[in-house]
Parts: sequence; structure tokens; C-alpha cells
Amino acid sequence: MKIVVVEDEALIRGGLSFFCHQPPKHEVVGEAGDGRTGLDMILRLKPDLVVLDLGLPEIGGLDVMDVMRVKSPATKLLIVSGFLNEHAVTRTDKAGLRGFVDKGSSTVEDLLAAVAAVDEGGTWFSERYRMLVQRVRRNASAVGKILSDAEQEVLALAGKG
Repeated sequence: MKIVVVEDEALIRGGLSFFCHQPPKHEVVGEAGDGRTGLDMILRLKPDLVVLDLGLPEIGGLDVMDVMRVKSPATKLLIVSGFLNEHAVTRTDKAGLRGFVDKGSSTVEDLLAAVAAVDEGGTWFSERYRMLVQRVRRNASAVGKILSDAEQEVLALAGKG
């Protein structure tokens, strides 16, 4: 499995790359420290899997995810992030990602399990992510239920100035 790691923190990026090489049949073919470079790399290399942080400079991880879904739909997506709120869950839940590893509560073993699950065609989501998804789905006033996708996009753009 060819993997691209997009993470802004060099130490974390190196660790993710190291652990994504396990087992040896996996190959990290690219690393990027910002969303713009990562997206360019993803579109050029067409990896099997992208390990993506959400809190990225240049282009945020959610925006990278949205472009990937359109321009590289066969690429599987595994989010590894500490950024987790209702908005992120709503957007990622609709994006068809294959997993979410929460930096705050997940272990190295969880990361390895997530990569293995995605490699085998499955999914892997941290407990914290699953609980938040359930809460958002039950909440009648959640942003994703009140605003259309287009309205949410306008709101996000307004927030960016």
C-alpha cells in the first residue's frame, strides 16, 4: 500500500511515517507539512492511502479532504488529528473516510490497527470520534441538519474572511 502522510508537526509526521511502514509491505511515498503541498502530492502520486491531520497551514485538512474526494476518489483517507468538534465530525462523516485516529486518546497500537483495517478494506474509528458522531446524529439542531452543504460552505468561507 502506497501512503502519503500530511501532518504539520515534523516529529509527529516522522512518527506517523515510521509506523505506517509497518508491515514492510506498506511504503510511505510522500510526506508534507502543509495542506497545499500535501494536496499537490496526493494528486500527483495517487497513493492508496492518505494519513491526514486536520489542523494544517496553507489549506486546512477538511478542505484537502473535500478536494481529494472529487479529484482522487479511489484514495482511502485516514484522519489522524486532535481537532475534533461537531463541525469536523459532520464534514468527515459525510466524506466517506476510512478511519479517524484521535491524537488525544489513541495509541500507537490504535494507529497500526487503523492502517491494517483500511488496508484490508475495513474501517477504524476512535471511541471519541464514534461517540461524537452518535451525539451529532441525535442532535436535531446540529449544524449539518440546520444548514445545507452550500450554506455550511458559505459559513466556513465567511469565517476565513
